[in-house]
Amino acid sequence: MKKADPAAKQLNIDRDNGIVAIIDSPNPNTVVIWWVSLFRTFEGDGSNLCGAWFFSADQRDEIESVVYRVLWLPTSSGLAATTNLGIVPGPIVNANAVLLEVMGWGDRVEAAITAEKLSSTAKRNLKDFVLPTFPAPLDLEMPPTAFGCPDDVAVALGVARWLGKVFAAWHQIETRRLGRKSTRALFGAERRALPIVCE
Repeated sequence: MKKADPAAKQLNIDRDNGIVAIIDSPNPNTVVIWWVSLFRTFEGDGSNLCGAWFFSADQRDEIESVVYRVLWLPTSSGLAATTNLGIVPGPIVNANAVLLEVMGWGDRVEAAITAEKLSSTAKRNLKDFVLPTFPAPLDLEMPPTAFGCPDDVAVALGVARWLGKVFAAWHQIETRRLGRKSTRALFGAERRALPIVCE
């Protein structure tokens, strides 16, 4: 995976912008939006998907009301559809930059624990830090599709689940980090928020 664009900006996430709207237009007549919450902590995949809408492409006001004041992660067709409606986009998430941030944080925590194990003062029974499984980079030109759902919502749900997997990986890293006294002391005792990078 290529490195994140240095011009990309990282946002501080709070309760007012802690939703990412996945926006897709599977055909010229339809806009599908799926919300992903950045505040629900969980073990597993999917429990931070928190709302879905299926609109006719001419329902401008209704579409705008759902994507107002939230972060955006649109497919190319979703962005084209909202642009055609004259809807001003919110901050657009750089999904692969977020993935790189999560993977990099996992590497930092793992390196710290490895160094501790190699030190002369380390406990012999100190367990390895196991990194979670990360999803493959996201290609919004050929986005992932969900199975077991109507075709019109498959892309929006597929991208939402992809982001859910990134968040799940972050949550697992933080849960395991906070379970160790040494990494709490080194990196802080508070759970860190998922780093969100925008274009």
